[in-house]
Amino acid sequence: MELAVSAGFFTAVSFACAVWGLSGSRFERDVIGRLGRYVSRPVESHRTRTVSAPFNRRIIQPILARLRALVHTRISETMRRKIRMKLLNAGYPLQISAEDYFVKKGALVAAAVLAVAAFQYDLGADVSLICVTAAVLALAFAGFLYFGVLMKIRKRTGIIERELPELLDIAQVGVEAGLSIDHCLERIVQEPSGQTMAYELKIYLQEVKMGVPRAEALHHLHGRTDSKPVKYFTDGIIQSLESGGTMANILEMIRRDVYEHIRGAAEKKANKAPVVMMIPLVLFIFPTVFIITLGPTLLMILDDFGKIGMGTGRGF
Repeated sequence: MELAVSAGFFTAVSFACAVWGLSGSRFERDVIGRLGRYVSRPVESHRTRTVSAPFNRRIIQPILARLRALVHTRISETMRRKIRMKLLNAGYPLQISAEDYFVKKGALVAAAVLAVAAFQYDLGADVSLICVTAAVLALAFAGFLYFGVLMKIRKRTGIIERELPELLDIAQVGVEAGLSIDHCLERIVQEPSGQTMAYELKIYLQEVKMGVPRAEALHHLHGRTDSKPVKYFTDGIIQSLESGGTMANILEMIRRDVYEHIRGAAEKKANKAPVVMMIPLVLFIFPTVFIITLGPTLLMILDDFGKIGMGTGRGF
């Protein structure tokens, strides 16, 4: 019996060793085969990879990277922070930097100026005239881009100030129902409204979830919007968090301040309306009225003077 058990044990061990040897040899053959295929594959040099790369990756991107590094060394950190804040107020993405903006817009301006200079050179213009025209166009394009950013900031601020009262009403209803202010804001941003203020509130909530203190996240919210009603909103919530006051009362005060600001802005625009209307009245409407009313009379008077002159000439 013991002999049979020993024979069976040795048979099983021998079978296992044989199987392991076969699998091991197969594994080695697979590894050797893969290594052979890798070694036999033609090696592509760095020059070949560079030449076969797209034109954008070979030429454009290295030039833009060098220009970005040059701009980075030319502007200070304070100026960079101010420019980035202006870009955020205009609605540009969070990932864009001052260097990227200057490089991209500068490339467009340079391309336009070079195109105009080439056209003038083809027409045979003088070199001094081409240089003066290029400088004037560069300054004009730079001013256009600057005022374009300012107009975007003004337009976006107006949109935010129009959207904020409705969001405050919804938040106040939720707070009075027993929800926290962050929960109310989450319910607001979950709605697919496409509002600019809802997008900014979504960024605020993401910062809070990442561990940023609420006061700092609220200051970031005001910095991205650059709006006085948003400042009322952020300062009120910070005051409630620091003093422990009732959020419903704070929101009611914020709503009152926001509506007073909107009413004051509307009254200010209404007071400016007569002054603004005087420009088209003086330049376009009054001359047309004078021409229509006094034109026939002036023609009749000139005709009468002509007849008198002709009669006087015949008398002589």
